[in-house]
Amino acid sequence: MLPQGPTPIKRRGLLAGLAGLAGGLVAPRATQAAPAAAPILLLESHVAGTAYYDAGTLLTGLSAGQRLTLRRQPDNRHDDLAIEVLVPDTGKLGYVPRIHNQPLARLMDAGKILRAEVLDLTPQEWEKVWIQVWMVG
Repeated sequence: MLPQGPTPIKRRGLLAGLAGLAGGLVAPRATQAAPAAAPILLLESHVAGTAYYDAGTLLTGLSAGQRLTLRRQPDNRHDDLAIEVLVPDTGKLGYVPRIHNQPLARLMDAGKILRAEVLDLTPQEWEKVWIQVWMVG
């Protein structure tokens, strides 16, 4: 006589057992709003090109924590992944550096909402504004 192996588990019994393990877990009701996702920090970097734009005049009005606007510039002749960094209703600081812009541009193109804010202001001639970029939605 051949030795008997383990008895195969029947699908219905497996599903019932798994449901029993779940115990008190209940799926959220459709009427409950899902909690808002926390912002995700994507980048800390200087703003590129500040010497060529309005950064010199805009620096006096900037402070750490100030919100900035990011705007895709797909028709930029030097970089089709370009992202402008703007002070809302005031002027252009420069760009997200090319070395960092690809994932951010792809996220923006996919409809994700990115937020930027001033992290720090430094006295160096070529790195005046440091920013943080967050994905918020």
